Amino acid sequence: MAFNRDNVISVKQQFAQKHELAVARAEQRTRELAERFPEIREIDQKLRKTASELFLLAAYPDREARFEKIRRDNLELMEKRRNFLLSRSLDPDYDSVHYECEKCEDTGYVGYQMCDCMRRALIAAGYASSGMGELLKEQNFSNFSLDYYKEDKENLARMRSNLETARAFAQNFSKAGGHLLMLGPTGLGKTHLSTAIAAEVLNQGYDVLYVSAVGLVADFQKERFGGTVSAAENESTSRYYEADLLIIDDLGTEVVNQFTLSVLYNLLNERMMRKQSMIINSNLNHRELKERYSDRIYSRLLGNCQILLFSGKDIRMQKIRGV
Repeated sequence: MAFNRDNVISVKQQFAQKHELAVARAEQRTRELAERFPEIREIDQKLRKTASELFLLAAYPDREARFEKIRRDNLELMEKRRNFLLSRSLDPDYDSVHYECEKCEDTGYVGYQMCDCMRRALIAAGYASSGMGELLKEQNFSNFSLDYYKEDKENLARMRSNLETARAFAQNFSKAGGHLLMLGPTGLGKTHLSTAIAAEVLNQGYDVLYVSAVGLVADFQKERFGGTVSAAENESTSRYYEADLLIIDDLGTEVVNQFTLSVLYNLLNERMMRKQSMIINSNLNHRELKERYSDRIYSRLLGNCQILLFSGKDIRMQKIRGV
């Protein structure tokens, strides 16, 4: 797994704050009890004394007997404290530290192993930073319906194959998991399948970044005109190179010029050289791709990507018409 670096830093800080806050709240409740009840204050003083006595045991030859006496005294004090709080209708654990996750005590780790709660927090952070927003909640493999393609048997078979390919891509994902190029008119499920893949990959702990082709070019333009020497090293676009899975949607909607072609070629070539996975969606067909982009870009797309062709009737229109 390779969670997003910034998310890891942020989540670890959140866990550290949670742990510290839980301890601070418990300490505050302990002080409140001591102020309200002199009996509790006295018991706590004795408990602290027994704790300090444990550090001196090594100097005594009869330390085992002394340890047993300290242990019994400590248990008696704890029981006395418990009963006192109960007699005042208070929870015996009132001033104990209450963690959100008792398993890791809000540290995010159990020993050297990441706790499930931190992993869930990192996945949630990955959802938030993926750029896919509400799509991840709405579009997944379970609600991708083949019914919208059933009028044409050949098209239905093609879309069933696309669904199986997308599912396999997600389930077997690795950083060197290859590339998908989804081609076809708008409204046929390219974004839906891309989102479904993204959700599965995010749940596996990988970093996913979704961007439209227009947004991608705009980010590089901001850097170029801001005087950035190397876009790959710049903070605002470095994630395009670093994300485990980059999804570029609507390729072909951006303005094409020499700058755009240079940005796309460098990004595609660099990620392919590093064997970092991509999904690229476009409403263009093969001929339109070749006419719009340079041979270098076109050859890399066709030579390195598994191509999924989408055809049929616009699903959005079918839903509107109640088909």
